Amino acid sequence: MKINFIDSFDSKFDYKEEGVNIFSNLMFADSLYYFSSTSFNFYHYKYLKLIPEDKLLDLFEQCYELNESEVEMVSNLRKDYHNYKKFKNQKHRDKSLLISLGRVEHTYKNIRNDLKDFFDNCIRDLHHDSLLPFFEENIIDIFVFDHTSSEINENKFLSLFVKIILNPDEIFSVDSCIDQDFSSYQYDEDDEENSDIIYVPLWSFPQLQLLTTPQLRYTREDLKPAFAAFEADFKTFVKEIRQISFAPEDHQKLQQLCAEKLVVHIEKVQQQIDQSLYITKLNHEFPNDTKQRFNVGITSIESLLDFYECEEVIGSYMTTEIKSQVARYYSLDTCYPFSFYQTIEANETQSDTKPLFDLLKEL
Repeated sequence: MKINFIDSFDSKFDYKEEGVNIFSNLMFADSLYYFSSTSFNFYHYKYLKLIPEDKLLDLFEQCYELNESEVEMVSNLRKDYHNYKKFKNQKHRDKSLLISLGRVEHTYKNIRNDLKDFFDNCIRDLHHDSLLPFFEENIIDIFVFDHTSSEINENKFLSLFVKIILNPDEIFSVDSCIDQDFSSYQYDEDDEENSDIIYVPLWSFPQLQLLTTPQLRYTREDLKPAFAAFEADFKTFVKEIRQISFAPEDHQKLQQLCAEKLVVHIEKVQQQIDQSLYITKLNHEFPNDTKQRFNVGITSIESLLDFYECEEVIGSYMTTEIKSQVARYYSLDTCYPFSFYQTIEANETQSDTKPLFDLLKEL
């Protein structure tokens, strides 16, 4: 299974929530794809030294709230950039020119160092330094940003959404606000409001960001057998619900499929999670910590895309275009699975939950 987290710079998604849930996603997904704040940080953490000076200025403005003198400095550097490149490549340079070039290069070096500190802090504050080896190994795949632009490449977004929706081996992981902004009900409850979402609460993880890279790697490998049977049934589940519409008259059939293909795995998988070496240690050392609970949700293709538009991940034009392309293959009222997380307190029951972004500890 491949899990995809797609976001944009101006959306309503909570980047700290994303930063925590990536650890849990890593435990059972074969691979992850992130087009988000996480991928932005990872990319610039690794490739900052390759970014040309003109793009460096854009990034500097994007990452820092500049004071008046810094704004003026960036403006002057932009104005003189053409001359800087010209004189830098000039073979014969007198002493005064060398001194001027040296000053400019020193300024760019300081900017690059400031940005390095910025991304070092982002990675460290979210504990993502332990994830970097998985990024290096392409287990965590990212969208490669065009250095600094906050403008989303529409063609990239369009093709990405369509590809994921049409591929039965991939699902979206979405922000927990989907459970707040769209009506939902648990698979074993009565739906009295013709809700937008049916969801199944599955298993929970402790604060995995506290683990080191070797510990994460061990836990990921240790839990593979636990998720094998679930993944086989989940593939069947996806295949079957893609033949059903998300109409109220089909909800009972969906509930039955949830019970037969998903719920039957909860107890056994949770037991194996809790018995895994480093998770056992976390539960013992931090018994009162909140946990991240993984949920599978079901909605229509149309409603899922409406959610991304509502949360300002994609604009109305892209929503319309994605729907148009997907409609060539599926009716837009076809069921579609996705995942999201909730946070549960140590003393709460599975049904008594609060959204993750309300409970995240300060990182």
